Parts: sequence; C-alpha cells; structure tokens
Amino acid sequence: MKVKGSHRDSLSLRHAERGFTLLEILLVVAIIAILLAMAIPQVTGSKKSAWEVGAMQAVKSLGAAQHAYQSSYRQFTSFYHLQRLNYVDRGYSHGGGTDATRMAKHYSVWIELEPPIAGRTYGFSVFAVPDPGFGLKTFRLTENGVMQESTGGGYRVK
Repeated sequence: MKVKGSHRDSLSLRHAERGFTLLEILLVVAIIAILLAMAIPQVTGSKKSAWEVGAMQAVKSLGAAQHAYQSSYRQFTSFYHLQRLNYVDRGYSHGGGTDATRMAKHYSVWIELEPPIAGRTYGFSVFAVPDPGFGLKTFRLTENGVMQESTGGGYRVK
C-alpha cells in the first residue's frame, strides 16, 4: 500500500525533475542567438562612430596646431615641422603606420599645404583617410576651420 507523500514518492518526483529537456535548451539557445543578432550591429555601429569621432578630433587638433604655429610665424608648415617644434606629439606618425602610432585608430592623418606664395604658405588642409574595408568616412579640415566629410563621393560640410 502506498501512502501519499511517502519518502519513496518524493524521491522519484525529485529525480524526474532534474535537468532540462532538449526543447528547453534549444529555446534558450534560440533566444540568445536572436539577442546577439540584434546587439552585434549596435556594437559595430558604436565602434565605427567612436573611430570617426577620434578622426575628427585628430584633424581638429592638427588644425589647431597649424593655427598656433601660424600665429607665431605668420605661415603654415608641415606635419614633421610641427612635431619638431612640439606642436604635435612626436610619437605620432605622419600618414600611415600602426594604430599605436596614429593620431586616430584605423585612420591616416596628414597635412597638405597649399603651394607657397612668395616663399610663404598661406593655406592648408588636414585629411583623415580611413583604412580600406572599414566603411568609415573621410574627413577634411580647411585652414578656415570648415570640417568636411565624404563617404566616397565629394566632400560635404559637416
């Protein structure tokens, strides 16, 4: 005779409830996959935005260095000259290099001087060009402080 609530009934009930069924596990895996599929584009977009902001900051920094130099010497100069005079950190590379030596991650940043007039340079542009394959914007800053961006076509004012 079985007595309701006996020791033997409670053991068999606990034993039967251990673990998860295959269906439960598949459901959890499917939910995690859906959440990851929604989150990955957000994370990727955030990284790209951060790299682009870093490039714009580097371009503005070089533009400010050029204007500081120009206020002292009444002309603009090269990236290397700005480094020699400590307007730009000496650890940065001009143009390419590794991300450790660049002013902005995944970007080459450099200065192009306008042709000199009577031996003096009166204009410049600072460029930030992304490495291929990242889908990032290109940035250009002119000596009058106008920031422009491009995604492959012409530049537009930012």
